[in-house]
Amino acid sequence: MILRPYQERFINNIAAKLTNHRKVVAQLATGGGKTVCFAEICDRYCAKSSQDVLILVHREELLTQAAKAIRLPVQKVVAGMKTIPHARVYVAMVESAHKRLHLFQNIGMVIVDECHIGNFTKVIEHFKEQYIIGFTATPLAAKKTNPLRNYFTYIVCGIDIPELIEDGFLCHDQTYSAKDI
Repeated sequence: MILRPYQERFINNIAAKLTNHRKVVAQLATGGGKTVCFAEICDRYCAKSSQDVLILVHREELLTQAAKAIRLPVQKVVAGMKTIPHARVYVAMVESAHKRLHLFQNIGMVIVDECHIGNFTKVIEHFKEQYIIGFTATPLAAKKTNPLRNYFTYIVCGIDIPELIEDGFLCHDQTYSAKDI
């Protein structure tokens, strides 16, 4: 996959911060390619490490999207599974992963998609020594009483929407409305 220049910079910035911070929020604007970026991070991590990656999502559509974006062997972890076949990358909805935490043996990195929602907390508490990267376009926690700073020690910001438009990666918005009566 050929990354856009801003995606390459974003991934490199995340990697640089992970040398000193094991838990990082990765903020990238909507339309910037968060899934592409975390898929590339999975590939690079697995190429350098013998440990595996767990990706947490909160919707079935994101489960499928994440699994398709990754070039490595992927195992979807879904309801009803009693065992989990080994793969370099696991993709699971938060509840499915939570119920099967005892089955994950070799996880070195956990990626949380849409981390601002906050449903990941019961899963990442299990992973004390692993790298944790939370991806979001909006790094404000859904619950103000439980901010992301409780789980992450650094934030890496990527490109924003005006820059994406200016560089030709997003188009200008067009607003349509009903005619006044």
